[in-house]
Amino acid sequence: MSLPNVDKILYLLYTGSPIVNEIRVEVVVVVVVVVVVVVVVVVVVVEHMVRFYKATYVTLSISSGVQIKLWDFHRGLYRS
Repeated sequence: MSLPNVDKILYLLYTGSPIVNEIRVEVVVVVVVVVVVVVVVVVVVVEHMVRFYKATYVTLSISSGVQIKLWDFHRGLYRS
């Protein structure tokens, strides 16, 4: 069930009246701007997350490596 207003809008869209063409351009510009902003935000957030996780991973791997080395050193001391 479609409303009469929707039918009029669809008719104007298909016939391409000047007002609708202006609206179309504005809608396209708004959609493009929104898409660009969303893409930029997603890229920045993902980049920060990757940096954070890389830093965390490197820190964890370094600290666990140091702990393993210390543990081996202590075991060597207790054996001798």
